[in-house]
Amino acid sequence: MTLEVQGGAKGLVLNSCRDSHFKHIKIKGANFAEDLVPADTSTTYNIGLELNSKNGSSVPSATSKVVTTNNNKFIHCEVEGFNYGIVSNWDSNDNTFNTCKFKELGLGVAFGLNMTIDELFGSARKAGPSNNIFESCVFDTIQKQAMYIDNGTNNISHANKYYFCGVDAGSEDLPLYSILKFTNHGNQSTLDFFARTEVLSLSQGAVTTATATLVNGGTIVTLDTGNTENMRRDMILTKVSGTGSFGSNSRILTILSDTSFSVDVPHTADGEITFQVESNIIEDIVYVPEVEGPSNFEWGFEQEVSIQGNGETLFRLPNFVNQTFDIEYFAIAEQGYNGIRSGKLRITLNAIDDSANGTPAILVSDDYDYVGDEIYLDSLSGEIVISSLLKS
Repeated sequence: MTLEVQGGAKGLVLNSCRDSHFKHIKIKGANFAEDLVPADTSTTYNIGLELNSKNGSSVPSATSKVVTTNNNKFIHCEVEGFNYGIVSNWDSNDNTFNTCKFKELGLGVAFGLNMTIDELFGSARKAGPSNNIFESCVFDTIQKQAMYIDNGTNNISHANKYYFCGVDAGSEDLPLYSILKFTNHGNQSTLDFFARTEVLSLSQGAVTTATATLVNGGTIVTLDTGNTENMRRDMILTKVSGTGSFGSNSRILTILSDTSFSVDVPHTADGEITFQVESNIIEDIVYVPEVEGPSNFEWGFEQEVSIQGNGETLFRLPNFVNQTFDIEYFAIAEQGYNGIRSGKLRITLNAIDDSANGTPAILVSDDYDYVGDEIYLDSLSGEIVISSLLKS
């Protein structure tokens, strides 16, 4: 069944609903793409699913109960086309969302963003939404955070997939917001997949190789071989061979067509040139973190990098705050060298501005096992470069 609304109406509102199952229900709103996401979730009507918990009782008695929206299961449900996907400013607890899809939203899940904590009996606002689970769900094209939990604890995001979240309808390499944001302790992300991670952490080296004929003083590159499919503004141009030359530190300025682009520095020599277009992401793009706030979170997917020599940036971590990263690795030497090393890097970051005591600072420890020719043990070593971590 599809519940479809026009304009700024709410799709489905649950008032003190418990122990219920919702299966194969799609809640569809109008296209909001050009709208601003209102800051106050308590006054907007552009909400897909609202979870309220009200019982009207303020004095406890032997028979009085706090009636909340709790212990509901949402299975194979979809929410699409709203400023807010799910909103709750109440103690809406123990709800489970399994194999659901949240698509084209201003903000995905907003828990406790506009609530005042109230300890009175029956207020249903003692802590905020808590003990809720989102599991095996897909969040796709969310302008701001896919999940923002301001009040509430022990909520879990597990084995979900997050695509184009926090990029304001842009691309993964231009992030503006975190994907999951937690204000209180106790919320977790475990084994989630973030499309942002590979793009911002591992986008290194050449994107493509192409050839062109340059004209001295010109700023247009017309390709003889190759295309602009994977090129974009600010990518770095590096000469491989040929008689033509780019200007110093030349970068792509504008993609003009499938076979041409402009550069920001005029060419310095005529002639044919073979060149590489290299990603500028690690060098230039700020790594806005996938998960923001006090939490334990675990990336569950391995990545492969190739070490070609000294001085390379192999990967990046999110921006520099007070935190610790544990990175498990398995390194295999190239053909002709006998060595395998397995271990865990622990990286502790102190972002406090206190130069007298040596901070900001980074501490790296490496606990590892090695099997192979001992002469190559020191060859399998690495140095954590702090510069990219300090970008903000």
